[in-house]
Amino acid sequence: MDVLARDVTLAALTASQSALTKRLSLLAQNIANVNTPDYKRRDITFTEELAEALGQPVSGRDERAARVGGVVAREVVEEQLFYRADQGGIDIDREMVELAKAQVKGMVLQQLVYKKIRQYRSVIRDGRI
Repeated sequence: MDVLARDVTLAALTASQSALTKRLSLLAQNIANVNTPDYKRRDITFTEELAEALGQPVSGRDERAARVGGVVAREVVEEQLFYRADQGGIDIDREMVELAKAQVKGMVLQQLVYKKIRQYRSVIRDGRI
């Protein structure tokens, strides 16, 4: 059976990396459109959905991993956010801070995935964690 289908932690990390990739793309679009009149800021929702999937009661580990692995980031447009007279909704300072935070999260996620892989290697090689 597929490891990802059984491992809730690995499923959560994989879904989080996918969501972060989408968020980085949206942040780059926001930065690229900082001077575009009427451009609305875009971001994702993911954290709440992941927390909900992790918190829902399930009959077994496989079902929880499948539920967590199925969480996807949804794009949202911030319609009511305006910073300039031309109705532009991008604050470059905010976007740069969000970009930096997202990059740090990406590095942490990568380290956690590597740690999980090392655990599997240890189990395969030595039979212990």
